[in-house]
Amino acid sequence: MPDLMATGLAWLAEQQANHAAVVCTLKPIQSAAITVRVTLGKAHIQVPDAGGAELIVDTPSAIIPSADLNGYQPRNGDKLTGPGIDYVVAAPGHGVASWAWTDMYRTRMRVYLREHNGTGATS
Repeated sequence: MPDLMATGLAWLAEQQANHAAVVCTLKPIQSAAITVRVTLGKAHIQVPDAGGAELIVDTPSAIIPSADLNGYQPRNGDKLTGPGIDYVVAAPGHGVASWAWTDMYRTRMRVYLREHNGTGATS
């Protein structure tokens, strides 16, 4: 019997990518560019500060179907460009990854960004 949650999340991820996404190019630092469907938003992330306290940081983010990435995991410094979009992949703080899965079935990835040549938590 198929896992109904996994099937439903896969369907939802595809619907979001087909109807609410913008086609962009993710350019890794040392490999070929990848065409991805991106839904832009914001994320609220808890990051530790130098004193050990937890801070909540607001950062731009992109939700990308994992199928579009074909196994690639974005890294700090990768560029995301498209119509009116110019971002760099950037972890929101020290000790925090530059991306996270949006669900336990790994249908979509949330990639943390900062504006290219802009200011932000890691610029």
